[in-house]
Amino acid sequence: MHHKKDDYYIKSRILNNKDRILEEYKLSLSIPKFKEIAEPTEKKTDSLLVFPPLTDLHENELYLNGSLILQDKASCFPAAILDPAAGSVVIDACAAPGNKTSHLSMLMANSGSIVACDLDSSRLKTLVQQTNLAGCKNIEAKNQSFLDIDPSSKFGKSVQYILLDPSCSGSGMANKSEDLVDSFIDSYFNRNKSCSIKTRPFRKVTVDRLEDLSAFQIEMLNHAMKFENVVAITYSTCSVHSIENENVVKMALLDNPDFALAARSHVLPTWPMRGIPNTIDPSDADLNKEELESVIRSNTQDMFTNGFFVALFVNLRKNVAYQTVSNHLRSQFVAESGSTAVDAASTLPPLSTSQSEGIDKSLPSGHKRPISDTTDPTSKKNKKRNRTKKGSRAAITS
Repeated sequence: MHHKKDDYYIKSRILNNKDRILEEYKLSLSIPKFKEIAEPTEKKTDSLLVFPPLTDLHENELYLNGSLILQDKASCFPAAILDPAAGSVVIDACAAPGNKTSHLSMLMANSGSIVACDLDSSRLKTLVQQTNLAGCKNIEAKNQSFLDIDPSSKFGKSVQYILLDPSCSGSGMANKSEDLVDSFIDSYFNRNKSCSIKTRPFRKVTVDRLEDLSAFQIEMLNHAMKFENVVAITYSTCSVHSIENENVVKMALLDNPDFALAARSHVLPTWPMRGIPNTIDPSDADLNKEELESVIRSNTQDMFTNGFFVALFVNLRKNVAYQTVSNHLRSQFVAESGSTAVDAASTLPPLSTSQSEGIDKSLPSGHKRPISDTTDPTSKKNKKRNRTKKGSRAAITS
């Protein structure tokens, strides 16, 4: 699991072990340059400890008894940014194996309720074991798709926060493996439980696959925004590709005008890496400069973490605590197009040299793609989307 440039942030769950944890932490401070990366990124992350590269705590008794949970620095950000209040009702939409779920539980002081959804029963079992070991008492694990939770149900109307970290290309992972990069699209949309990350062969990250992933991610985010009383939603991926990040954010904002991005002041404001613009075929629907500043990115080369992306959405109908970012050009674009879901001029966003590693080089550059064109039900993409929506009615529960 450990890479030369990885920093593993450690979350303390059992206060009576705090002295022992800090003792090991202080020993790490003797390593050259460690102090530079040991400081908390923000006040929101001051409950985390960082240990130097190649530190292996897997046999440490504090890890084995659940006092410590090992997690990459950037993957701690979604829960820290969402920061649900104690006593809240929260959904962790794609929860297994449970690192972010346990982090949510800590932030909520082990109070309120967290519904942790995942279709992979094996990974969900890991979540249950890990969160029980960590002493989490406010988590209910459900072997079902987030898409099968009815936003209009009694429970749906009680939901206040959603953490959405859906399947993605895994292109930001410093050490890729089948377990990390394979997606759950088939199992979510077709409810095919035999489709598992443990059995499916490794697949190259092609343009077609990125399009499928992006469509899946938009579907998940649009569903999250149907929960009428949700206050805030974090969307995150371990991908470096704009089509899974800024493009998904753009499409969600087009489809859901009652939501906006939280201002930078709420999203780790001192973190230096922010969103990147669409430079191939820009339009008024794209994220503007202020919106790009309100989302965060991370990478191995500059920030010593896995590649990561996080955005924080705010429900404008329920907002009482967040400053948000507006985009008047997008509002005008929507009014002129006559539909919130049409952006037929969109193209696959540009990839840097480091981002393009693993992409099938046989694909033509500048590959054109209509995104989320729901106005034409006869299109190939929408026939597929219509089939998957029909299939989503078959709930799988445990």
